[in-house]
Amino acid sequence: MGSGVLVLAGLVLWWFWGRPAQPTSVHVVTVKPSTLTEAVYASGTIVPKLRQEVRAASPGKVAKILVKTGDTVLAGQVLVQMDSTLADAQVAQAQVSLDAAKAGQTLAQKNLAQAEDRFATLKANPPSQNMAIAQAPGAGIPSADATLQLEGSVEQLQGSVQQAGSAVKQAQAALNMAQAQRDQLTYKAGFAGTVLEVNAQEGNPAPLQSPLLVVADLKSLYVQATLNEADAGKVKSGQKVFVSSKSLSLDVGGQVQTVAPEAVARPSLQGNAAPTVDVTLSLDQVPEALKPGYSVNVKVLVASKSGVLAVPQEVLFQEGERNFVYTEAGGKIRKAEVKTGIADDVNQEITSGLKTGDQVVLSPTREFYAGMPVTVIGGEGG
Repeated sequence: MGSGVLVLAGLVLWWFWGRPAQPTSVHVVTVKPSTLTEAVYASGTIVPKLRQEVRAASPGKVAKILVKTGDTVLAGQVLVQMDSTLADAQVAQAQVSLDAAKAGQTLAQKNLAQAEDRFATLKANPPSQNMAIAQAPGAGIPSADATLQLEGSVEQLQGSVQQAGSAVKQAQAALNMAQAQRDQLTYKAGFAGTVLEVNAQEGNPAPLQSPLLVVADLKSLYVQATLNEADAGKVKSGQKVFVSSKSLSLDVGGQVQTVAPEAVARPSLQGNAAPTVDVTLSLDQVPEALKPGYSVNVKVLVASKSGVLAVPQEVLFQEGERNFVYTEAGGKIRKAEVKTGIADDVNQEITSGLKTGDQVVLSPTREFYAGMPVTVIGGEGG
């Protein structure tokens, strides 16, 4: 009981003598309508829209390299020629097989034509009208049987012609495949661009871990960036973008093109990092100094409001998940809970808890309390 009295007495003494005897000096800002533009910030990398990595389809020796790093190339221009000795032999063999199949087809068609002519003659001159014509080649065979035998020969020859035609088609398909495989040893540019890398050497085996060479269109560059989950939820296609780089003296506009439909947690040395969302950003213009692989700073304008109440972010303090400010009136401060909206780099929208004309204390400290006497020594326009 005695200890409780002592504590109470101590609190009373602190109330009267522990607090500052003189009012605390504070700076205030006046709440008034403002225009706010909220932005999301990220770092990005310059990437070409069109990039071709020429890789060997199979192990082989490089015969010719027809370009070098920095060369400009046209669509369809030959870049690399692999050794085609074996492929040439396979094409030649396939051509021989096709020629043989066509010769067999020609012979089968000739034999069929002759048999059809003989059969037509027999039908035009039946045995009852001309026994000499109807007589079968073999002695003693009745002329009627000879007609049937010749008709059967025609049918067999028709089948032979069909088989010969199928053989020609198969041989042609084999030749086409051999030629296609040989064509795959000649690598061409898929579009007009610039050669960025050449990793192959003439006479050496094609590298398997890296592309033979790389071509990119340096006139169509864009920005690839990643956003955290919170920021990604604010970014949408079509939003205005500003891309900058101090080292490049770069400051150009652009737009959000795509936002990936999923977040990805990429592995790192410390384990999987927090999930991020990929976004692509177009550029209104591509400065000549810009090159693939450069790092840039990205600012995406995600929201804009005019005529809203706003205060500097430094007036806010949190207790748990709730936001508060101190307002000044009549030489004392009052603690007020506020609801927030969008924010820019400096100011925060206040959706409830304040009104136009309120004086809000800047940079509140833990020593502040409701009802504390203050002296305003400076103010700002908000």
